[in-house]
Amino acid sequence: MDRDRLGAALAAVAQLRLQLNPLAGAAEPAKIRDALEKTDYLAPNGHIRFDSKHQAYGLELVLVELRNKVPVVLATGVIKSPND
Repeated sequence: MDRDRLGAALAAVAQLRLQLNPLAGAAEPAKIRDALEKTDYLAPNGHIRFDSKHQAYGLELVLVELRNKVPVVLATGVIKSPND
């Protein structure tokens, strides 16, 4: 994953968090779970949805380490749909 896609993925996480906040309406676990079940978000790193156990799927993950203030990708992976 190049730096542009990494930046886009980080922006998608921030956007998803903003999107979930109004859905949940409060920091109550039950409302957050309900909001997660309704999430269907097309991000640069995948189509993010949540299964019945509230686990995210349909996205590419990146493990990044900062080395001298430079991000270095250590690993990538894809979380597929539970039906795959």
